[in-house]
Amino acid sequence: MYLIANQRIFSIPIAFQVLAVLPACLAAHICYICSAARLRGRLANNLKSFGYILAPVIMCFTLAGCSVLGPVKTATVNNYTLTPSFAQPLRTAPSSRVILVSSPTAAPGYQSAEMVYTRDRYQLNSFAVNRWVAPPAAMLQPLLLQALQQSGCFRAVVAPPFAGIADIILDTRILVLQQEFIGKGSQVYVALQSTALNSHTGQVLSSRQWQLHIPAMTNTPYGGVLATNQAVTQLLADITQQVCKR
Repeated sequence: MYLIANQRIFSIPIAFQVLAVLPACLAAHICYICSAARLRGRLANNLKSFGYILAPVIMCFTLAGCSVLGPVKTATVNNYTLTPSFAQPLRTAPSSRVILVSSPTAAPGYQSAEMVYTRDRYQLNSFAVNRWVAPPAAMLQPLLLQALQQSGCFRAVVAPPFAGIADIILDTRILVLQQEFIGKGSQVYVALQSTALNSHTGQVLSSRQWQLHIPAMTNTPYGGVLATNQAVTQLLADITQQVCKR
């Protein structure tokens, strides 16, 4: 016969030997359990006391972490647009001409939606949190279309893509558009090139370079926006008269 204990197989005589020492082992195990219990009790009390000290520290670090890792506040960006006033319609005889307003272009440095300013000659800067809603060249085309339509000088005012035949093509290019801080004041300087072409012959009907210096009411980006709109209002009136006479 064999006795199975702790997954091992012993013969009968060895089993009796195991049973003989079993009470002593059991007693030693009970002593170990009691010692471990007392140790755990002391450890628990120590941990409890340590917890009272550690909890406020953890809370402070948690609050600090929330303030550091919380949502980062970003500066609000101010977006501005060109919304000039339009001149009264010109008194002209009815015309059958069609004018096509091509997409305006801009010189390097003025092709983005950044609002450009300068304090020193030859150096261009841009405001950090003040921008145009779109590049000025992109905003200029619909303004030219509206100004020419309201002038009454043309039977139709169109923009690319246009499948028909136009009589006049108007090309425009922004050369300079910046706010200049000079001394205690500031001004907006706008320079624009406009060219009217005969679409049938390619002949240049008129070509003008317009330059305007408009004082800003305040030395702020918004003061520059107001001055820019005033300049664009004047430019639209000048360009309209330029092409209506052709």
